[in-house]
Amino acid sequence: MKKITIIGDSFGCGEWQTKDSVFLDGDFYYREPIWGFDQNYVETHPGLEHFLDKDGNACHNISSGGASNINQLKRLASSLMIDHPRHEEPRFLNPDFIIWFFTEPLRDYPPINGDTPMHHNMGDVIDEILTRIKSHNHDIYKINDELIKISMEFAQKIYDATKIPFIIVESLGNTKDIEKEFSFCKYKIDNWIGNIFDGHKLPILLSTRVIKELNDKTISGIGYETIQKLLLDAERFWVLLKGRKDFPDGGHPDRNLHEGLFNKIKGLITE
Repeated sequence: MKKITIIGDSFGCGEWQTKDSVFLDGDFYYREPIWGFDQNYVETHPGLEHFLDKDGNACHNISSGGASNINQLKRLASSLMIDHPRHEEPRFLNPDFIIWFFTEPLRDYPPINGDTPMHHNMGDVIDEILTRIKSHNHDIYKINDELIKISMEFAQKIYDATKIPFIIVESLGNTKDIEKEFSFCKYKIDNWIGNIFDGHKLPILLSTRVIKELNDKTISGIGYETIQKLLLDAERFWVLLKGRKDFPDGGHPDRNLHEGLFNKIKGLITE
């Protein structure tokens, strides 16, 4: 048995469907993502976590829909009690592995997230991020790479403090192999989602909310032609997922694809 902490965005949560999905059985609901709120999306299967548990492992999953990489690393550090404030929720202080569903780095772009941290204690990294990306002068591709590096540096600090190895799963984000400059990552599942579509390369921006939260100053700095290309690349990607049974909500992999991911990871954690 292995103890495993899972971090990430909605891809780490499992299978999602809309309540009006043609693939959804009326008695099939697993749970509402946010209890007490009226919404159209529901989680219908825990995904990777379920298959790891079924295989005799113990999982603590702190993934959250819409979360960013640094946001989740902050939560992880808190869960491991090496950052403050410390979580009072159930946790593993000494898991054997950390599985990180790596998402699009631009979710950590401070002009997008605004002044209010998405999670506790994010304030202490916002200023550093702003300083690091300022020199890139709105070059969105260089900013993307800088945010990858910042998240990798953070993961390395966690590893240095705990010696717990990471397994990176490229889901909605591409690490560009920057993790190879560090020692925290023991294994990586390359381009998990893109490889479902014959090795399709994911664009650097995929979340519609990221575009929606860009202010006029940021958009003009990036350039309208670049923004248009980013939107077109994102549209082409989402068209690939639309209407597929293995992406029942049009955006997230189903339980069968999660089981396939488990089969890859199982061999890694038992080596």
